[in-house]
Amino acid sequence: MTQAEPVTVLGAGPVGAAIARALAQAGHPVTLGVGHPGARSVDELAAELGSGGAAATPDAAIPASRSVIAAIRATRWPRCGLRLPSASTGDAASPSSS
Repeated sequence: MTQAEPVTVLGAGPVGAAIARALAQAGHPVTLGVGHPGARSVDELAAELGSGGAAATPDAAIPASRSVIAAIRATRWPRCGLRLPSASTGDAASPSSS
């Protein structure tokens, strides 16, 4: 049996939590990338995700997985080392080079 690929979800609000729960139910280990990984609500969500659930800062969570889902406001992307898509190229967000 092949193990499901780990996924990082940036954000633990209503959308991020729903995505994380669905991924965990499908068997994926999920790392939550959040601004306050020790917050009680974040710890409770990570525990709810099962043995593959974890919470970390975005800097630590992003390299934990090859797949990252951003469930945060676009204005918070720079805090996670991401850039907004370019209107001129339509490129998707990617890790910034700075």
